[in-house]
Amino acid sequence: MRLLEAPDARGQPARLDLAGRTGDHVSLLPIGGVEGVTTEGLRYPLRDEDLPAGPARGLSNLRDPENAAVTARRGGLRVVEVPAALGA
Repeated sequence: MRLLEAPDARGQPARLDLAGRTGDHVSLLPIGGVEGVTTEGLRYPLRDEDLPAGPARGLSNLRDPENAAVTARRGGLRVVEVPAALGA
């Protein structure tokens, strides 16, 4: 589990690169609320979407290529990665 806090030190959207295996599970859990979430390389993409506290749309996504990423404009986001072998 890693934490993505946005904006970054320069006031820009924060990015977290996610290197792993195809098929690994990736869940995005907002802390409070998160604005402007965009994902790359995940089966169910998010495009500049807000994730409010409570029921999360970012649960149980799957990495399609080996390299993926998540970007957020504002807020805190817990990024949980689970190898496919453990998530089955």
